[in-house]
Formats: sequence, structure tokens, C-alpha cells
Amino acid sequence: MANKIYYFIGLPGSGKSYALQMLLGTPNISGVDMDAHIQYAISDTISNFVTQNSWQTFREIEQAALVELTAKYQQQSQGIAIIACGGGTPCFFDNLKFMQANGTTVWFNLPTPTIVSRLVGTANVRPMLQQNNETIITNFVANLYNERAPFYNQAHIIINEAINNKETLLAKLNITL
Repeated sequence: MANKIYYFIGLPGSGKSYALQMLLGTPNISGVDMDAHIQYAISDTISNFVTQNSWQTFREIEQAALVELTAKYQQQSQGIAIIACGGGTPCFFDNLKFMQANGTTVWFNLPTPTIVSRLVGTANVRPMLQQNNETIITNFVANLYNERAPFYNQAHIIINEAINNKETLLAKLNITL
């Protein structure tokens, strides 16, 4: 089996990290949550880092991590690699073009109410959320969707539903083991 990289993209709370976790442990599939990778590398949370530095500095680190992780997985002789990207990753620099040239982009495009229900109560761990108020989060998600959908919509695969089992996810990704 030739090495193939899948980049999971979508809004915060869309299920990218959950889908990655669902697939890890499957033979011939490896992967990483890019935000977790970055937090480990900077020895801090993204929220704290952005507060002490800037979103621009974070986006530069994020781009470097994308290139680093892609190179790492391209060196594998076989298997499938999954990179669960941060929500903004495809929207800055030429990251989306880079991902599309090096693998398959997969947009987890869930309805706003589903995402909002997942985000309420997570402001302390999600750097872009300032409050846990449902109305504010709904407006935030709607605005973020409008900003990012033109990027996400270019994905090779679009998943428009919550996926709760590995077999369904593998089928949506056209992966046969």
C-alpha cells in the first residue's frame, strides 16, 4: 500500500480530532492532531501562546508544523497518515494549496447547531472562543463559517454528517484496509 496523507479540515468542534482518534489503532493508519503537536512544541496552550504573542506568530508556527508533519508522513514507506488540522490551517498562507498538492483534504461540514452544542462550555480550551454563551457562540460559528467556507469548500472530500463509527468514516474516505 502506498503512503497517502489525509488532511482533516473544518470548523472548531466539527469532529476532526474525534475522527482521527477513531482511526488511530487501525492497522496501517497513523496520524496526529496538529494543535496538540503545536502545543507540545511550544510547551503551552494555543490560547496562552496567542495571548502572549499574536495570531500571526501562531499561524507561522502552524504553517511550519504543517510542512514538518507532511514531510514526516511522506517518508513512511507505506500506510495512511491523517493530519487533523486546526480550523484555520487551510485559510492562511498557501496552506490549502500545499495540502491539496500533498494529499487529500477532507472537510467535516456539520450544521451550526451541532457545532455550537459541542463548543458550549469549551471556551477555556478553544483559543478563539471568549465566552461560553450559546448565542455568542452561534454568531461566532456563523461568522467563522462564512469566512472559512470558501477555503473548506475546495476540499477533495466533504462529509456533511456526524460520523460515529470507524467503518462509516473509512467508507466516506474511500479507504479499504
